Amino acid sequence: MSIQRVAIPVFRGKRRFHLLKGRPWSPAEHLILQAIASKPRTAIDLALAAALPRRVIVEMLIRLMRVGWVEISPRPEGAIFQATPIGKARAGGDELPAAQKTLKRWMSFFIDRVTGCHYRGREFQSYPKAKLEERTKGENVIWLTARELDPEPKDFLTCLTGEDEEIVGIEPNNERLSELYALVTVRDGRVEGLPTRAPPRLTEAILKDVKSATTVAATTVPAVPSADDGEDAHPEPRMFDAVFSQDDLILGADAHEKAFLQLVRRANSRLIIHSTFISEASLRAALPALKEAAHRSVRIDVFWGQSEDDKNAAATIRLLRLVKAELEVAGIDGFFKLHLFSTQSHSKLIVADDLSSGRFFAIVGSCNWLYTTFQSYDASVRVRDPSMISEVLNVLAKLSRGREGYWLPITEELARLSVEVASQKSPTGTRVKAALVLGAAHGHFVRMARDEAKTRIFAGSHRISDVANRAVVLPAMAAVENSKGVISGRIYYNMVSGGMTQSDARALAEEAMKKAVSIAPVHVPTLHAKILAWDDDALVITSLNWLSADSPPNQPLREVGVYFTAKRAADVLIRTFDNARLA
Repeated sequence: MSIQRVAIPVFRGKRRFHLLKGRPWSPAEHLILQAIASKPRTAIDLALAAALPRRVIVEMLIRLMRVGWVEISPRPEGAIFQATPIGKARAGGDELPAAQKTLKRWMSFFIDRVTGCHYRGREFQSYPKAKLEERTKGENVIWLTARELDPEPKDFLTCLTGEDEEIVGIEPNNERLSELYALVTVRDGRVEGLPTRAPPRLTEAILKDVKSATTVAATTVPAVPSADDGEDAHPEPRMFDAVFSQDDLILGADAHEKAFLQLVRRANSRLIIHSTFISEASLRAALPALKEAAHRSVRIDVFWGQSEDDKNAAATIRLLRLVKAELEVAGIDGFFKLHLFSTQSHSKLIVADDLSSGRFFAIVGSCNWLYTTFQSYDASVRVRDPSMISEVLNVLAKLSRGREGYWLPITEELARLSVEVASQKSPTGTRVKAALVLGAAHGHFVRMARDEAKTRIFAGSHRISDVANRAVVLPAMAAVENSKGVISGRIYYNMVSGGMTQSDARALAEEAMKKAVSIAPVHVPTLHAKILAWDDDALVITSLNWLSADSPPNQPLREVGVYFTAKRAADVLIRTFDNARLA
């Protein structure tokens, strides 16, 4: 029998949370109460009328009885359920008043520093390094190395609550997280002592280090490095079965201006905007509609991602401070927040809910909403699937922590909203394969285009630089060459940048043309879209300048895009772009 002890680096923290305790009433429970209020019924009658199992009906009735809205009366034919006077009053309302209770609770939590997964305080037994070294003196211990991680805010909230609990607030606390170690045992290739919620990749990292490491004395640090390179470092993006229609494509300047004004005017309660840059002219142009939304009690948060080292960033901060003062004078600063720190992200994101449906949606793409004059050709996509919108909100929650990474009240709020939206029912419609594309994962889709394309590869980018050859041009040429000329390659750009000269760009185009890949500038309309498409269906719309920028592996939120494959979606985009280019 082989036994190996492994020390896992963890963070431990403790915070005081504000919670809602108790499951909210469902529409089905409301309907059951309305049915009983109109006429006393048996559980079997209700089960038949609702086409639900009798057990489910009984559970609903028990909940309604506990709050005094339903009472039971024995009859010869069986138990009859009838509404109490207060139950009849509640049944007539638009919705049932919440049966949840508010409470405050101190809760501890762990974050393992190998995968970033969150755990409840009772799921690990942890020790300071010195104490664990003393405790395991004389034993062979492998000490896993902590990785640089960016934990998911929404995962943090969901791991701490039960099915009938919801975190609605976290009290501010300046206490730093404790750096500790948890001890597990590997016995004959099986890991013992991990919480059930531990992800498989943590088990895999432990077993990989046990297999490759020589024994390490308990007093020795550092340890064997964890598996954080190769394919494990950049897993394939999570795929969603998402609702999509061609109307969700937003293509061209006019379409973006119309979409922006419409979403602001139709926002119901929430509007979050992330624009890489903010100009005074564009912000001033948008202010009347944004202020009107704030006067309707729509809560607005504006973030920006321009580098704080940029000489223009100081001007952006001065502008935002000036407008913030105007909002205070207007009395709407409580609803309209302009955040003064940079997120350091090049992404362009909007999340809002709609006045008529109450549903949330997101817009992801190339448009700098508070910098554009709506003259350039941009490309964006409207996301309507709750699971994907939840991921966009989680990205915004992480960006809201700023450069220092501290949780702010807005971080907590966006994380809670992410959890709430994820639980909503998906709208009806055609479902397609889709993914949120973050950072270095963009390279995965270039390789997909190279390997999957059958007829064509198309790319559009605002800028072109020396990055273009390796990032997109070479994969496109490889696809054309491997297809023996069946695949066509077309690549467009607007500006030459990054040290590349006009003559360098022409030379690259001449070299690519030898492999039947066309590279050409587009100046009318000004091309600002960031597009990768192949064949008729597959498409990536993003903030990444495919031909001029790399997305570093350690900055996954710097660029955000959406991939989807839907019938003729790529064809529609390419034809729309060609019509604008040739007009």
